[in-house]
Amino acid sequence: MISLKVAEPRSRMWKAAALSGAVAATPNASVRARCIYSIVTAESEFYFTQLGLDEISLRRYARLTNADYKKLKAIVVSSFGGFEIQQ
Repeated sequence: MISLKVAEPRSRMWKAAALSGAVAATPNASVRARCIYSIVTAESEFYFTQLGLDEISLRRYARLTNADYKKLKAIVVSSFGGFEIQQ
């Protein structure tokens, strides 16, 4: 199951990279930065959701296992260098 969940983001990575590369060819730096930022944000949100690291999945996991949600979230946030998905 984990292998299947990881396979989907891997198959999308090259598409996001190709799109970012195409956007990088645009002459306007602010448009380029906004587009690349939105691509990276959208892909990161997808990866977090796909791997069960988003807020909804963490809350469900905490409820099912009687774990502390705040501790789970702190582990995820610290593991990704402070990157946090905003819902």
